[in-house]
Amino acid sequence: MSNTYPSIFITCDTREQSALKLNHKTETAIKKDTYFISDYSAEERRELAKKRPRIYSVYEHFSQKGAEVAIGKLDRCDYQISGEHRGFPVNIGVEYKHINDFAGSHEDLPWKLWESAEMYQDVALFVEGRIDIEQSGNFYYVKNWAGPSVLRYDLMQARLATWEAQGVHVRTFEKLAHFPINLENLIDYCAKSGHKSFEYKESCAADLTLKMLMQVPGIKLHTVNKLLNGNPDITFAELLGQDLKWMKGKIGKKTGEMLWRVLHDVDYKPSKDKVLKSDEHSQ
Repeated sequence: MSNTYPSIFITCDTREQSALKLNHKTETAIKKDTYFISDYSAEERRELAKKRPRIYSVYEHFSQKGAEVAIGKLDRCDYQISGEHRGFPVNIGVEYKHINDFAGSHEDLPWKLWESAEMYQDVALFVEGRIDIEQSGNFYYVKNWAGPSVLRYDLMQARLATWEAQGVHVRTFEKLAHFPINLENLIDYCAKSGHKSFEYKESCAADLTLKMLMQVPGIKLHTVNKLLNGNPDITFAELLGQDLKWMKGKIGKKTGEMLWRVLHDVDYKPSKDKVLKSDEHSQ
């Protein structure tokens, strides 16, 4: 047993669904009233290995190197890595996706990653399963486990490249055995000065607002420029505080309503004669 990571602490989220197969999900509870996996009995660890093989792989790999691994509830991300390594502080949030799960949730990921950047110094996105890709015509597609939708593989790669350029630590790998190895590589990379982290903390308000708006489906750069015209230093929080009438006046009725609904987590259905409550308050 080595002592490579004596000051590293890894928390695995209780909701992390590492046994996700097709439309079946295992129960979320692992073992109540026990936090550290090192406190599990031999039988409980065998159950963990069957029900949560990825979590168990993290425990098996890192406990042999001196790190402490626990299971708890995280507000954002599937794994949190904290502590100190090689004299540098470490605070990493890792969002895990299987490639088939990614196909059904990629539109939500930008918001999750930005929220994660408020909680962690570094944010990582791990995508497993390169072998689960099918060809149709001239393109390769990734199927969605939870429904009939598919995602073109080249578009998926483009999204990953965009997030990586913004500072997200993107890792793609083929199978479960590669997961803890990639985690170890990530810790080593983040525990040094000069590495590039997610740009949330370094960006000015206008840059941050622009980047977040550009992640909204249907919103193009010229629309964002209209929205920021006259308000170059508006923060994203201030933008959320604007009413529907203001947004329509900036970028038009249809686009303004669509964006306002997206920002306020309201299902978008183009309205005709129906007046939204926000319109009533602003008149």
